[in-house]
Amino acid sequence: MAAEGPIFVILDMISLLIENTVGTMMSLLGLSGDLMGSLSLVMSSGGLLGMVVAFAVLLLVGFFLLKIFFGSVKTVAMLALAGVLLLVFILVGLSIF
Repeated sequence: MAAEGPIFVILDMISLLIENTVGTMMSLLGLSGDLMGSLSLVMSSGGLLGMVVAFAVLLLVGFFLLKIFFGSVKTVAMLALAGVLLLVFILVGLSIF
């Protein structure tokens, strides 16, 4: 394993996190479509109570999907901030000498 600079390591971390987040969200959205299909059966057979249960399940699933997504976005933002700060320190260090 070759030694790489810290900027490239941070960029690799960001790209890996974005790839995994996008892949995970695509899989979860596909499964959400399947969930909606099965909940439509619950809504049609359960009447008003089925509609309430289906709506509650959709709200909970949507909440957790958004929580997962925004947690990943926050991590990417923190890594980007660390990369920018590291780049600033490197450029300031080069301009001093």
